[in-house]
Amino acid sequence: MLFTMRVLAKMGGDTVHQFNTFIAVIQNVYPETANPPDPVKISHRPASPERTIAHAGASGTVLAVDLAGLVAQARRADGMIEFVPQVGDFVSVDEPVLRLYSGAAAIDQLHRLLRRVGLRQLRDEEICDAAGELRLVFRTPNWEDFVHLACTEIRHCGAGSVQIMRRMRSMLENLIQTLPQHRHDELRRQLALLDRTIEQSYTFPEDQALARIPDPQGLGGTLGLQTVSGIGPDQDG
Repeated sequence: MLFTMRVLAKMGGDTVHQFNTFIAVIQNVYPETANPPDPVKISHRPASPERTIAHAGASGTVLAVDLAGLVAQARRADGMIEFVPQVGDFVSVDEPVLRLYSGAAAIDQLHRLLRRVGLRQLRDEEICDAAGELRLVFRTPNWEDFVHLACTEIRHCGAGSVQIMRRMRSMLENLIQTLPQHRHDELRRQLALLDRTIEQSYTFPEDQALARIPDPQGLGGTLGLQTVSGIGPDQDG
């Protein structure tokens, strides 16, 4: 920044324009006005990214970042994005620009929600008066609504994440095992959609097989390595 200010001081006729550009960059990088420092916040950043995206265009210097756009993308995927370079950094081809952290942990909360909802009596509420006459019908979401809400967007946004595919399968299979029979049809439909998503998202059979392994940790433990159609340790051993 000090170097930039020295350059601006020597620019002559274009100084005003360049200075305004410099101010615009500052406002983009630091959009909030100064306030007293907040208490120390605990970072909930995952230990390691699931995917790193490298710069594929021409080399250049980072001048601004679409912060709102990145937040919106991370929210849609229920994950977290780390923008690696700082504003002012020179980025060459193949250098890391984004690190993507999976939203598989959020499936834990959805799993608990669906298990609780699946054990409840879901129906439209009918309220009668003291004489027993029906006076009010209050419609509420049914089981299919809850399952679609929990699964559809995460399946679409997380299609490229093996971790999310495995965690979703673990959730659906566990719910089939633990919920009453009348809840199973929609869960099996979601499993079929999950299989079709994997087929469309992964080219190699080995990746498809890996993504189809149910794993409550997403990519945790060694159980998966023993069950991928012969990949990894011998199943007899």
